[in-house]
Amino acid sequence: MCDGTQRLVAWIDDELSEDEAAKVSQHVQACAECQRRVRVYQDVSRTFATYCEQRMQAATDRLWPVALAMTAGLAAAAAIALFFLFPRERIALLPVEHPLIGVASIPAEVIAGPRDPLQRRGRQRSVARPIPRHDIDVSAEESPIQITIPVDAVLPPGAAPDGINMFAEVSLAADGSVQRVTLHP
Repeated sequence: MCDGTQRLVAWIDDELSEDEAAKVSQHVQACAECQRRVRVYQDVSRTFATYCEQRMQAATDRLWPVALAMTAGLAAAAAIALFFLFPRERIALLPVEHPLIGVASIPAEVIAGPRDPLQRRGRQRSVARPIPRHDIDVSAEESPIQITIPVDAVLPPGAAPDGINMFAEVSLAADGSVQRVTLHP
């Protein structure tokens, strides 16, 4: 038996100082028995490392489906809890305001205009012509403006009978911006 075999494992694992590692390296190059033992030790180390890697891989392969199922279950439970604990904000619908009596408005009379050859299905184009009224109080600052709109301008052709108009109430702010628009048939 060779004297250098006691330090071979430490040399293979790089646990020796540089001086001792150089001495063992020179000894291994010269000694056939130590060379054989180094090969055996390295084979055992590789076999053990392969075994450990396979065991770890098998353990993680078994854990992934379980971990994934648990995570998906927890995520679903959290989503359901958030849905019921924090319901979405409800939007309050304001009631439809009807035209006020005595409001400044300009009524219009719909008169059938000349037949347009480009219009589909023989429908007639409606032209709104204002009717002058003398009892209009235009001094009201907060009164909405009423506009008569032919239904053909709002809905697709054939969606409503001929001669139907829509009335739009438009309320303006002091700076001229639109505050509210309400449509009435």
